Amino acid sequence: MAGSSTGLGVSSTGSITGSSSQITRASSPSSQAASLPRLCLVVVDARGLKPPLDPGPNPAILDTAGQKVWPTPQEVRGIPSSLVNDAGISLFFPASKQIPSNQGTVTATFRAVATAAAQNTPNSIFHDDVVVSSQTAKLLAKATRGCRVAFLY
Repeated sequence: MAGSSTGLGVSSTGSITGSSSQITRASSPSSQAASLPRLCLVVVDARGLKPPLDPGPNPAILDTAGQKVWPTPQEVRGIPSSLVNDAGISLFFPASKQIPSNQGTVTATFRAVATAAAQNTPNSIFHDDVVVSSQTAKLLAKATRGCRVAFLY
């Protein structure tokens, strides 16, 4: 996927190209809102995985060792449980072209390698979490700082 106006790009292996200091916010293309900061959006592609990702209010991204990469405790500190349960902490779309432009500028896209049941409900039939490679986990940890996360399922 090509990079956004931040100068970042993502190779076919999921590597981010460009400076990691650029992974924060992107400017709004709208002339009316050009001075307002615009959220960046990191996309995790889980399409085609078996079992499929089940969109839910509290997904997580894990590495292949089962360690949580996202969200970190710092990212969810202070967010009321009722907000998480009602609105969720991320976005879900069946296709990247369905991501509305008002959700943020896509700065990076990563590929999940598997889905998993939530760590607190390992016997669940729902697969709320995604698993990424160790290399991708390191890149995701940097890319998600200050950005929203969207999942393609």
